[in-house]
Amino acid sequence: MLLHSTPYLFGLSGSFYLYWQNFLNYWTHVLVTENGIVSIVLLLGAVGIFIITRGRWRR
Repeated sequence: MLLHSTPYLFGLSGSFYLYWQNFLNYWTHVLVTENGIVSIVLLLGAVGIFIITRGRWRR
């Protein structure tokens, strides 16, 4: 990934770069696991249903 190889390309400080790297590592691990994939799909489905029903409330 581009941010892993060049931390100072975008002017990121050292501590923010470490935070961003850990953030990416955590979410990459969550998405790789089967439970993480199911959780993300359920979350996206819930958000989609909320958006659809909210649009009908305003009519």
